[in-house]
Amino acid sequence: MTMPRSNTISKKTLQKSQTRQNIIAAAWKVMTDVGFEKANITMIVDEAGITRPTFYANFRNLDDVVFVMTEAVREDLGLAYRALDALDCPTGDDMAAWLEDLVGIWSKHRVIFDAISTVMYKTTKASEVLSASMKEQIESSMPRHLARLDDRQRDEFLVRVMMFRTLIERFYFITIIRDAKLPVENSGPFSARFLADIWINEIHGKFMGAPTSG
Repeated sequence: MTMPRSNTISKKTLQKSQTRQNIIAAAWKVMTDVGFEKANITMIVDEAGITRPTFYANFRNLDDVVFVMTEAVREDLGLAYRALDALDCPTGDDMAAWLEDLVGIWSKHRVIFDAISTVMYKTTKASEVLSASMKEQIESSMPRHLARLDDRQRDEFLVRVMMFRTLIERFYFITIIRDAKLPVENSGPFSARFLADIWINEIHGKFMGAPTSG
């Protein structure tokens, strides 16, 4: 009996998806063990139990794997920025709690964040792709803020939020991913207050109304 063509296609599609997930899981394991900069395709195909041609049938290179892995981060970051979008009159305490939740996300996905940061600085193209992804995510995660702005304000708001997010990510990259101790006593609480002030006064207060202290 001949199997219907649609079932054959579905089976191949499922197998390809499973293979890609297997490669991603292997890449995660390798990067966790040795770090992104030391990871290579040979390590990943050995971990996944596949051949190099199978790897290249699914991904162009290691950077391509990282781009796919960022989807695991996007969902959590999207939830975080939707929570920020829901704060109508944020206080310092609100922002401290929000930043604490963000620390949890960075700790959970530290392997991917390390890889993303390295890839971004390798080529202009990679940086442009990831920056565009960041902008798209902010737009989809902050509809309440954006709905209150005209086109000019919207563009400026997006630029400021992207700069705010980049500032947060650079700080967290140093302190969480690289585990560096900053040469300032109580740098954690100070940094949280500093970042909170930027959002409350320079972004939310500027576009949504009078800044709120707290």
